[in-house]
Amino acid sequence: MKKSSQTASRVVLSGMKGLLSSRLFQALTLACTIYSLFAFDLNIAVGTMNGDTIVDYVTFGVLVVFVIELCLSLACVDGYFHFFLWLDIAATISLWFEISFLLELTSGPDMGTDFALAKAGRAAKAGARAGRLASILRMIRLVKIFRVAKWTLGRVMRRARTNEITKGDELDDDLHFSMSVIG
Repeated sequence: MKKSSQTASRVVLSGMKGLLSSRLFQALTLACTIYSLFAFDLNIAVGTMNGDTIVDYVTFGVLVVFVIELCLSLACVDGYFHFFLWLDIAATISLWFEISFLLELTSGPDMGTDFALAKAGRAAKAGARAGRLASILRMIRLVKIFRVAKWTLGRVMRRARTNEITKGDELDDDLHFSMSVIG
């Protein structure tokens, strides 16, 4: 009995890791991040009152996706409990302040028109956008690192195949110089 439950938990954990690392889920979370960065501002700039409800429900769906990603990352990613956990929690909670029907649920009858709450909500939105922007910048930096690493290793492998590199020190110097470009 104990062995079958351990096997089942391994299968579930493996499935969760697979979902978290799948290209489809990564594309979904990237699209949700971009949506959460720009949708509220675009709705204010060009939206209508009827569009506010649609934006609220789509933003709620994005909130659900981010909560799922947060839970999966907590269960599957080693070392997630440090910086990225708090960044993701702040960004996920900040979406709450952009969804009007959730904000009305948590505020009392007099708080809806309170000026201090409005200022705090705007500050929370600005902080949330900064957190989500940091996530996008982290993704862009990661893509840049992978491109430079791929380019560097390809260059080194081509040179090694043509026997241009005769000493191991030259290979180390070449790799060190190319990787220092990353940062």
